[in-house]
Amino acid sequence: MATRSSRLALAQAEEVRHALEQLGYTVELKTVTTHGDRDRKSPLTQIGGSGLFVSEIEQMLLRGEADLAVHSGKDLPYRLMEGMVIGGVPAAEDGRDCLVSRKGEELPEHPRIGTGSPRRVAQGRALFPGAEFAEIRGNVDTRLRKLSEGSYDAVILARAGLNRLKADLSAYDCRVLEPSEMLPAPCQGILAVECRAEDEALCAALRKLSDPRSWKRFTAERCLFQMLQADCSMPVGVRAEVSAAAGSSEKGNAWESMKSGERMEAGEASDAGQEQLTLQGFFGGRRAVRTGRYAEYPRLCREVADELLRQTGSVCLVGAGCGRDLITVKGLRALRQAEVAVYDDLADGGLLMETPADCRWIYVGKRSGRHSWKQAEINQLLVEEAGKGYRVVRLKGGDSFVFGRGGEEILALQEAGIPYEVIPGITSSVAVPEHGGIPVTHRQTAQSFTVITGHSASDREENYSALAQLDGTLVFLMGLGRLPQITGELMRQGKPADTPAAVISQGFEAGERRYTATLGTIAEKASGARTPAVLVIGDTAGFHMEGTVRRPLQGVGVTVTGTAAFAGKLEARLAELGADTELLPCLRILPAGERVPEDLTAYQWIVFTSSSGVEIFFDQLRRRNTDIRRLSAVKFACIGSGTAGSLRKNGILADFVPSAYTAECLGRELPEVLAAGERVLILRAAHGSPDLNTGLDRAGTAYADIPIYRTCREPRILKGSRADRDYIVFASASGVRAYFENYGSIGTACPVCIGESTRKALLPYNTGRCLVPRVHTAEGLVEVIQRDMEADRRKQTP
Repeated sequence: MATRSSRLALAQAEEVRHALEQLGYTVELKTVTTHGDRDRKSPLTQIGGSGLFVSEIEQMLLRGEADLAVHSGKDLPYRLMEGMVIGGVPAAEDGRDCLVSRKGEELPEHPRIGTGSPRRVAQGRALFPGAEFAEIRGNVDTRLRKLSEGSYDAVILARAGLNRLKADLSAYDCRVLEPSEMLPAPCQGILAVECRAEDEALCAALRKLSDPRSWKRFTAERCLFQMLQADCSMPVGVRAEVSAAAGSSEKGNAWESMKSGERMEAGEASDAGQEQLTLQGFFGGRRAVRTGRYAEYPRLCREVADELLRQTGSVCLVGAGCGRDLITVKGLRALRQAEVAVYDDLADGGLLMETPADCRWIYVGKRSGRHSWKQAEINQLLVEEAGKGYRVVRLKGGDSFVFGRGGEEILALQEAGIPYEVIPGITSSVAVPEHGGIPVTHRQTAQSFTVITGHSASDREENYSALAQLDGTLVFLMGLGRLPQITGELMRQGKPADTPAAVISQGFEAGERRYTATLGTIAEKASGARTPAVLVIGDTAGFHMEGTVRRPLQGVGVTVTGTAAFAGKLEARLAELGADTELLPCLRILPAGERVPEDLTAYQWIVFTSSSGVEIFFDQLRRRNTDIRRLSAVKFACIGSGTAGSLRKNGILADFVPSAYTAECLGRELPEVLAAGERVLILRAAHGSPDLNTGLDRAGTAYADIPIYRTCREPRILKGSRADRDYIVFASASGVRAYFENYGSIGTACPVCIGESTRKALLPYNTGRCLVPRVHTAEGLVEVIQRDMEADRRKQTP
């Protein structure tokens, strides 16, 4: 018998082995380490889909290395491997979930609840609106240990696992979550014994150990699960309750095995099938329920599945405007609630940083000359993702309905019956000319404007005769590649060759440039223009109403990497100075598993080495409802002015900042200001610089070094990022490594590193010119870019 090697898996296998030995079999256990067991750190939603804990065991069965296998029913993929069957289902355990917390402790207003299940998170948000749901991996013992250590305020566990392990819960409070509060995973609490379909004698033996009602529950729940075609990355809950019909008797074990890809059917006893079945489903945040005779379970499953798939999900078309700062407030709100974001090159990718951390990004291309996806494929993608129950945001450049093909996407959604809404955006047909100093209308000059696509989906020619007779402004989008044809045809149809004309190339980007000429000369004058570009024809094209405010970094392109929090603050400062910024976070801040100690009075100093540490510290205090006055006797040391600034925002001034903003300097200088016997608490990231510890150890300082967060590579990669940057900023060594792992190259951009350790991390990837500020802060990064640009401009000035 093949089984996983965890204590719970072995307990389940022993249950089946004992039953088979009662039937006269001798059973040998063979443990297997599956892919899901080997990776204990990554969230299950990232490392697997279906069969994460099953596939390797099925391969053993197919190779004849084992005769049967015991699985938790909830781990089974919706389709078994060819040739495999579920031969038996022993009596089920309690299928409900439970919330486990430390005994006698009330949950705080904003509890930190450990779970790695999207299903539990989706339903838990309604149960615990103020909670933070944090990823947790490991077996039951590991999760309970982390709870006891204070890493979490509560964890959600399957009741069945606790019962089978006979877990000692004397130190915990255990609240059972009823199905009305949280539907369990499909087949949770049920054991499924798998074998080869050709082993008829073994199949017959497994039928004998099967429990009739558990099998029926398994059958119905698996049937609905298969219809939804879901996996562990999707928030799916299913519960089947089978109640005996009045006067019925359950005799015999005439069950038929469930073959791969087929529906499993319970055999009919004398009045089997007269039982009542209540079937509940949860998918994508919605529930459906049906009740009827058990014999009709296929129909009931189909009705529940249809209702869930019909009701689940929605699509919101969001016009992204012409840059990150030109999206509407309502559009931002939609992004912050998105579960899936579908985007292309025409929208500013930095806006995706507004989405939740668990939002999936799907890139569909769309740059002139290299469409990654056909429009029909995008339409189908939107239908499919919404059909799975997700809130989908389709992020589109400009406005969705101004040559954005949003109407085609809406028609596809209407045909599929998918709920949708549209949030308008600022169209480039108005905004780009305006930014380039051209009003599309002007009193006594242009009373109207017409927007035309420069290329069409068919070979139909625009009515140039009619366009040539219009008095207002003509605005052509996506017409740069056909500029000679457009201008030539307008002149042939009578538009005067001396009509003012202009092309604005790369509007709202660092390389924005305006080419001003006449209808007869603009094609030649703008021959060097780059896409995206807008062509304006009419009297207003001769106006020059460009903004006269000039900023020091205007026309400079800067990519900012790092964590979302750091990159966001630095990007905002660069944008204030006029830079065209690209936000490209490549690091995530995650809890490290350890928490701030409850008794802070045991320390006289608290040391922070980053703003992230400061924010996580105060966030944990707020979640505990800690009175900040308890810190009145504590002194604070910060590695630099940026970290001290974050501390100041929380109402506390730093008592010590080293002369140089490095871990080495902090470790060397801090002991000089400590009084005899004072203890230090270091709150920072896991795997922090050992230079701090070295200095404190050399001075004999008593300290506790507690990692309260960790940084990891951002698993989501922003496709279609811009290559024509002047600078790219790195704020940490880990950020350098994460960037190159995700993106591979910095192109021609000049790297700017916050300090020497970051610069050293860059050397394996780039040995060319690199800027390092004198002061290792965000403001120092801004200053070094300004100085470099000013020096470059002086060189170019005759």
